[in-house]
Amino acid sequence: LKYRSFRKGNAKGSKGEMKDMVSEQKTPPFLTKLLAILADNSCREYISWTDDGKGIVLKQLDRFSSNVLPRYFKHANFTSFLRQLNMYNFYTSSQKQGEWRIFTNPLFTRDNAGGR
Repeated sequence: LKYRSFRKGNAKGSKGEMKDMVSEQKTPPFLTKLLAILADNSCREYISWTDDGKGIVLKQLDRFSSNVLPRYFKHANFTSFLRQLNMYNFYTSSQKQGEWRIFTNPLFTRDNAGGR
């Protein structure tokens, strides 16, 4: 890449090319798997959308970890799953220790994410 061509606006990202690159980005694998889990009827007793569709409810956390996580991830470690949720800006909005938790992210809703 020559300095002059970069200065003239021929570099990637100029003239709206960055917008095209952003729109072509795919959904991260973690979020794709999370959507698949939410769509899987056999997981409903462990995970579901909140009634308003603005969050996800994780229920029976021990059983969620042992029954659901290994089917979608290479582990059964709830802490790793929680770390991923936090990495994608999900926050705990409500919880009952060891039994259930509600996580929300304003950009990840049932209507927005295409979940059911």
